[in-house]
Amino acid sequence: MIDRQAADAARRQNSNIKNGHGGRPDRAERRRSTWTAKSTDGYDPAVKACLSVMTAEWPSLIREAMEILGASELDQARAVIAVEDLTATLACAMHQDINRSRTHDFRLPLPARSVLNWSDDVKEFVDQTGNDGSGGQWTSDDIEGLPGGADWAERSMSACWGAKP
Repeated sequence: MIDRQAADAARRQNSNIKNGHGGRPDRAERRRSTWTAKSTDGYDPAVKACLSVMTAEWPSLIREAMEILGASELDQARAVIAVEDLTATLACAMHQDINRSRTHDFRLPLPARSVLNWSDDVKEFVDQTGNDGSGGQWTSDDIEGLPGGADWAERSMSACWGAKP
């Protein structure tokens, strides 16, 4: 006869459910750990790291690059607005609405947007576009929106939703 408790103890000791064949993590364990990571604030940790850099650093980097390339300050502001809105669209698309922390606003887990200082004329333009991270200036071509903005917003959203794994 086989001692059932001894056999179960030996099985637990000699097998590791976390490591499947060839030492690779078991799929169920991988899924469980991925869900745990996503469920903490709505983002996979790698995605959150990338989005954090894009939110905090890219606006100032794009402004500096545009300045080096000889763009006017107004063109720099336009580029920064586009990069910020693309980042916000991607962050929204990659956020998991069902998460343990019940974080429903995709912007909360990310760092604050970088604050850039513009001259008075350019600051007025930036304020007029409604660039508050909500993407409002793109949503309507006829009511205080930018010409072609609604089509651009639709294409950028489609591109981000298509990037989901």
